[in-house]
Amino acid sequence: MSDTVSLQIEWTTNKALQASKALYDYEMKHSLKRYIGWLFIALMQFGIVALFKHQNPMLFLVSSFLVVYWYYGRWYLRRRLIEKFYKKQNLKKNIIKFSCNDEKLTIGNEKLSWDDILYAIDTQNALLLQTQNETLYLPYDAFKDIEDISKCTHFLKSKGKLR
Repeated sequence: MSDTVSLQIEWTTNKALQASKALYDYEMKHSLKRYIGWLFIALMQFGIVALFKHQNPMLFLVSSFLVVYWYYGRWYLRRRLIEKFYKKQNLKKNIIKFSCNDEKLTIGNEKLSWDDILYAIDTQNALLLQTQNETLYLPYDAFKDIEDISKCTHFLKSKGKLR
């Protein structure tokens, strides 16, 4: 049996915001959704033409609102919803135990095989593991040392899961 990497994640509102921001940034850079913003910018150009040529500001106002929402408002609203959820639930610190080795992953009492992981993403501050039902957030500050981080990424690379 190979080395086991174990860590404990103290799950708070701040960790939930960090996880959501990491996933949001990844989606904005690597999904097809990022091109929707370009569509809104193109609409804004038509709105400028309509404003100057026909003195009709509606398309310009709508497209301006969509561009501002797309690039700035979405994260702001997402953050506010997460904060509101945690405030409403009145959750205290939660400790999540995670361990992995060559054979399996263990999260709390749940055991997952490496086949249950669809893919993993290495961000600047964390590892994101995507399963069929959820995304798991493993921040680098929860690992004991850099050696454990490299062991965990080695497991992911050897299983062909790391992007």
